[in-house]
Amino acid sequence: MNKVNNIILTLRIYSGKRLYDATGKLISKNQTMKLSYGRLEWTVFLKGAAMFYTEVEIESATKEVIKDDVKKYNDTKIPADAIAELRKVMGKEDQAKPAKKVAKKEEAKVEEKADEKKENPTNNEIGYDPEDLEAVREKYLEVFGEKPHHAKKAASLNKEIADKLLE
Repeated sequence: MNKVNNIILTLRIYSGKRLYDATGKLISKNQTMKLSYGRLEWTVFLKGAAMFYTEVEIESATKEVIKDDVKKYNDTKIPADAIAELRKVMGKEDQAKPAKKVAKKEEAKVEEKADEKKENPTNNEIGYDPEDLEAVREKYLEVFGEKPHHAKKAASLNKEIADKLLE
């Protein structure tokens, strides 16, 4: 007589700061762990998972089958209840945005800022970054021969420099 004694889940547990590679894959410090689903160890794990781990993924499930006092292990489908319980505990009940989309958005923002600085005609025409206060203060010193007032902002210094150069 066959008896399914246990379903063993193989989990990948990530800890520490969330780090992603260029493709958006999570590459934080991680390790694998095997737990018996539906048993006390699973319940205890779920209680502490959100506190101690950054991310937890279920990699595989294995059935433990006992036949004639011999244990055999067969791969099986990951129980949907296990996935739901884990998502609930980790705060991902609503399907969270995939890491790839988030990484692409961040990358696009960085590229947009870089392109904006490169294409800003003001930077190319006047030879300094008008938003960089130190660069503006240096240009002011060059144009007027004296240091600007310490409380003046970059915008007002830029206006004074432009007025002086237009004279």
